[in-house]
Amino acid sequence: MSTDVRAGYTGTLQGFLEWLGQHLTYGRLRLGDPRPDEFDRPVRRLELVTGGYSDDEELLERVRSGLLGIAYWQSSHRGGLDVYLIPAHHLESGPGQSHRFWPADTCWVAPDEQEMAGTS
Repeated sequence: MSTDVRAGYTGTLQGFLEWLGQHLTYGRLRLGDPRPDEFDRPVRRLELVTGGYSDDEELLERVRSGLLGIAYWQSSHRGGLDVYLIPAHHLESGPGQSHRFWPADTCWVAPDEQEMAGTS
């Protein structure tokens, strides 16, 4: 894994999704358009697929145990597919604000302390 991945990511949710897409080697990230959930609230379906590549598996395991997994995880499927449902307003920005729901300095993936220390 690259140093950037081991260091984790702190920032906005939108920035995190961009960062994550850039750091998946063979996997992919797909963010759908807003659609109503079972309570008629607009949500966006995020699909993360590992492609079976071990570095992508390791990264997405860290994502599952981080804030994205805790707050938005919907389901996991055979073949390395994880589905998250994100309320559409959690991804919105407005004038003078980096994010309406989560602070701009939210830690989405914590640093991998073992990797950073070189003990793994």
